Amino acid sequence: MTFGIIMIGVFYSFIYLFAYKLVPSNKLRREKWISFVGGLAASYVFIYVLPYLHDHQHAIKEEYGV
Repeated sequence: MTFGIIMIGVFYSFIYLFAYKLVPSNKLRREKWISFVGGLAASYVFIYVLPYLHDHQHAIKEEYGV
């Protein structure tokens, strides 16, 4: 994984943990904000992490003949 991808994950985690401080409750309810960031985190897994793991799984199969 590259450093940029890791930083995106940290950024999403930061928003998830501190959403109630970043956006006032009267403008956007905390539950909606957390739901939005949870969706972003799920898309992060499907777009970046799973293809990365697939590439490494393929490399291991080639190396060890599994």
